[in-house]
Amino acid sequence: MAKKEKSGKVTVANIVSVLGLMLLAFFTYIGHSYLSGGETGMDILIAALVTGAAALLLWWLIKAKGAENELSKWKKIEIGSLIAYILLIIPASIFFGGIMHFFLVNDNKTAVKTSADQDLTLLTKLFSDYEANAKDAISRTRTGILPAVGTKQKWSADLTEFMNNNHINHSKESAESFINIQEKAVLGANYKTQKEYFLAQKRIIKNVVESWSVMQIPTKAKLIEDLSTKIIGQLNSLRDNGKFPNIGYNANSGVFTLEGYHEIPEVKLTQELKFHNQLKSASGFSVTALLVVLGIHLLVLFNYIMAYRTSTIGISKETEDDGGIILNL
Repeated sequence: MAKKEKSGKVTVANIVSVLGLMLLAFFTYIGHSYLSGGETGMDILIAALVTGAAALLLWWLIKAKGAENELSKWKKIEIGSLIAYILLIIPASIFFGGIMHFFLVNDNKTAVKTSADQDLTLLTKLFSDYEANAKDAISRTRTGILPAVGTKQKWSADLTEFMNNNHINHSKESAESFINIQEKAVLGANYKTQKEYFLAQKRIIKNVVESWSVMQIPTKAKLIEDLSTKIIGQLNSLRDNGKFPNIGYNANSGVFTLEGYHEIPEVKLTQELKFHNQLKSASGFSVTALLVVLGIHLLVLFNYIMAYRTSTIGISKETEDDGGIILNL
């Protein structure tokens, strides 16, 4: 029988159980972050709920085990609490808390790393495709507009209106100035800033994934999704800033005409991103996860296991004076 400790004294059993609760909180937070794909607020909430419930039942178990009156009632409460812990808290930490999921992802990390690399390649392609399409639109605009600005060239009414609105006269200098303005609009400082930001984030993500930094993997998977949305929105906004006239020539009348505009194609992914979904959708069963969880819960329950169990109960109102009677429990 464990010796009853003085109230308020910190014991080795206390420390072991606190360590267990800390490990439970840590693994539940990490596990759920893999399950949710890096939703930090929800991950913290789930970790707090599971750990808090475990701590509450641990306290209740210790209280029931050390009860000094109505022992039969408290024995039932103790057994019920222990069953609740085994049937609710342990499965909740394994599955709802995501600890099983965490180990499944780590068991398959080679494939997950490949998905991350493929996603980053797709995002890089957004920039390279946009840049190629923008340069093509600029080139076609230059090819059409430069022959049209000679001093003897004739313009249709629509083209004349366009030229006047954009300060283009019959000089090549004015045409080149217009082209440079359009180039800066779609490939200038804003574009370069966005590309540099992405490349910096890409390097960080690659380092995290290659080194398999378990704490950062879920947030970087979510970051790739966020970067995709941001990049597509920003590049499509930039492409709308440019004006690329499609200028034709009517050989019969000798008049240059405005036949529409060259457009930079809409920026969009050519394939679905996989890293984030693969992180969230891992399935299967891990013996390692089960053993780790059981080990953690043994640590949590260590204080209960080592707790003093009451074996005497007073028979008078002044229990400290009667010495109690030995009970056969």
